[in-house]
Amino acid sequence: MLERDDALREVVLGYLQQSWSPEQVAGCLARQAGAPVISHETIYRFIYGQIARTKEYKWRHFLPRAKSKRGWRGRRGGSPASFIAQRRPLAERPQAAADRQTPGHWEADLMLFGRSGQAVLTLHERHSRLLIAARQPGKAAEPIASAMCDLLALVPPDGRRTVTFDNGTEFARHYRLHDLGMQTFFCDTHSPWQKGGIENAIGRMRRLLPRKTDLATVTEERFAQLVQAYNHTPRKCLGYQTPAEVFINQVLHLKCESTPRPLRGRSPAPPNPAEDKSPRHRHRHSRESGNPSSPGPAPPTIAGTIPAPPNPAGDKLPRHRHRHSRESGNPSSPG
Repeated sequence: MLERDDALREVVLGYLQQSWSPEQVAGCLARQAGAPVISHETIYRFIYGQIARTKEYKWRHFLPRAKSKRGWRGRRGGSPASFIAQRRPLAERPQAAADRQTPGHWEADLMLFGRSGQAVLTLHERHSRLLIAARQPGKAAEPIASAMCDLLALVPPDGRRTVTFDNGTEFARHYRLHDLGMQTFFCDTHSPWQKGGIENAIGRMRRLLPRKTDLATVTEERFAQLVQAYNHTPRKCLGYQTPAEVFINQVLHLKCESTPRPLRGRSPAPPNPAEDKSPRHRHRHSRESGNPSSPGPAPPTIAGTIPAPPNPAGDKLPRHRHRHSRESGNPSSPG
């Protein structure tokens, strides 16, 4: 299909050059057209077919991991899990973190590079797939713990519940996150797939920041642009929404609904039990006497925490009714 349709080929290769995966390209095109346009398997076969026929391996750079052959090869090493204090296994993590339906559950890992003293701390939110990152001078546990606290302190409390790590000693000071009200858990040894979200996120970031990159040549502005590009790339698992869209609509929206709005120009006064009783008595007396001039209970709000703001138009109408009632001498007559 791509060999015959020049226009479609240019569109697909253009998206692939932006580090989109074939699945993202196929899903986005289907969403725009309202019907399937091309499958991700067709895109893979086209790229691998070009490599096989032309022996030009530069075609592999159109793919997410730049592999010239399909397949995966792994290797195992030792685990320092026994040296991590207050370590809790993944089996104790709440079930809500496993199904990805509840915001606030994170995964953390460290991106390392070829030059010594260069690393990037990455934190991945499991529900929205949002990624936040910060450069680090190395793998020392204390600076990494401080950086995690600084990054997660910016997130609303409803958006920070748990963090899952691998068993690297760089996360040995994980318990400092307990001061933010977060629980920390660790994968089983030799099981990085148990935090597959962050592993996938790092793999995507490697397309733009390969291991051979010298971070000293990457400016802070460029680094922020790379993270922003990740968070604004549509994802199939999100219905081809972006992680930034889901995070704003879910986590930040929850914060807006659960945070009372302070009164403009002044701070709200604390409740006074003695003062609370008298209005209730007055309201009861007004209902018994049939006086419509007494205020009723404040209407509930969506958050259920503060009364609704006053309506200037609504305030004038009762005063006109009350004045009319006093002039006519009939307290029950409507305005």
